[in-house]
Amino acid sequence: MRRLAKAGSAKRQPSHNNSIRSRSTRYNKMNHPGSIVHLIENLNQLKRKLKKLVADAEYTYETFGKEVEKPARGLIVASLTDGRFITSKTDYEFAKNKNYFPDLSLTSRDKLAIEIKSGCRRRTTNGESLNIRNSQNDMGTIASWPEKLSEFDGDKIYYVFIEYELIEQDIEVSKITIDRFYKFLGLNSAGMLSYREKDGNLRPRDFDETPRINSLTQFSELLIRTSAYRSKRIIYKHYNELSAVDRLEVREKLSR
Repeated sequence: MRRLAKAGSAKRQPSHNNSIRSRSTRYNKMNHPGSIVHLIENLNQLKRKLKKLVADAEYTYETFGKEVEKPARGLIVASLTDGRFITSKTDYEFAKNKNYFPDLSLTSRDKLAIEIKSGCRRRTTNGESLNIRNSQNDMGTIASWPEKLSEFDGDKIYYVFIEYELIEQDIEVSKITIDRFYKFLGLNSAGMLSYREKDGNLRPRDFDETPRINSLTQFSELLIRTSAYRSKRIIYKHYNELSAVDRLEVREKLSR
């Protein structure tokens, strides 16, 4: 006969489902869609599979950033399919080419734009390691962002950021982070969005820096201010290169 435990004598063990619900509640406090919550909860599995794919492939430092997008987006689709967020090929769409935004879009249950970014965090050469502060990724030009925000609800644009190490000639994935795009953007010394002056391409924050942009409203306000800030800097720079006659002509046209 099976002996029954006395009331209160056995501690109730937390179930696996309770643990999942606890994590889901934590992530949903950030108002992430269910598909993003699923990816975040399965990041370790995603990282493990990507590490294996990278190890089996022949990526180089020069090609990794351009080529990792394809296996990464394939793993994301597989994970979302397992989670039943994708149930058919009509539920998602891959970018048509490298210049197309986004890398992956979800078109049914959660309408999202997912961009895949990667950055080298550490390089080891001849046994000596060098930590890299910033990946200097292109994060979209200042001019391109208004259209992206109008096409997708800004809070539904996500970055999957892959950090990796270059150990001699071998590449090893060290970390994957998933969050809203603006969490990865940097600010410059003037408090504007960090950007490359020649083309207005936004730049990321440092790897170890705490996110400084924490809402779509904050980003949208900074985008307007940064656009004006960059335009004025360009005007001032070229204005000073003009002759006195050309400067007078510019002032007359601006005063009309």
